[in-house]
Amino acid sequence: MLVEEIMIQRVYTVAPTDTVRMGLVLIQQYEIRHIPVVEDGHLVGIVSDRDLRDVCPSTLGCEEKSEIWNTPIAKIMKREVITAHPLDFIDEAAYTMYSARISCLPIVSNGELVGIITATDLLSTLVELMGVHNPTTRVEIESPNPVENLQMVTKILAQYTCHIDSLMVMPDTPTKKQRIILRITTMNPGDILLAFKHSGLRILWPHDLGVDL
Repeated sequence: MLVEEIMIQRVYTVAPTDTVRMGLVLIQQYEIRHIPVVEDGHLVGIVSDRDLRDVCPSTLGCEEKSEIWNTPIAKIMKREVITAHPLDFIDEAAYTMYSARISCLPIVSNGELVGIITATDLLSTLVELMGVHNPTTRVEIESPNPVENLQMVTKILAQYTCHIDSLMVMPDTPTKKQRIILRITTMNPGDILLAFKHSGLRILWPHDLGVDL
């Protein structure tokens, strides 16, 4: 999945010469947490709701309120902005945000701001990709040979006319083996789990569904 598939395209922005008051109004009116700063169509900075709300004690000391409200955004914005491209993969964007410890990424193409993604957008996408929002059952299988084991899993599911809603293979650190994590489209997986067991698959989850696993 690409960044352009989940990014917010309608981005509320400010200019460096706009005021702190305007930034606060945008944040409150549209319930957003980050505002890119754009000049002549180019991204030149970013401000957060915290930057704006903390501006008096952290940046401007005890100046008069009127002066604070009229302070240009340029005075408090962050100028070194980490960005992503619309054709980046969302897992790469997520890693960028995780490693940089940031909660949003402005999306830039050909030098122009075209969108933005936030940590909330990524979490929402993860929920959809993992199938958590659908009535499914999560199954975890220890897998020394993922390719061979997946063939076995799909063959058994086909026999029970059961489908895979989501699928992930990840390393199991304690055993140094792989772990197949899938959500299957049934809420009564007992017979399927027994079939997995009889085929030699080791079920890691669920532990107890009233069947002898």
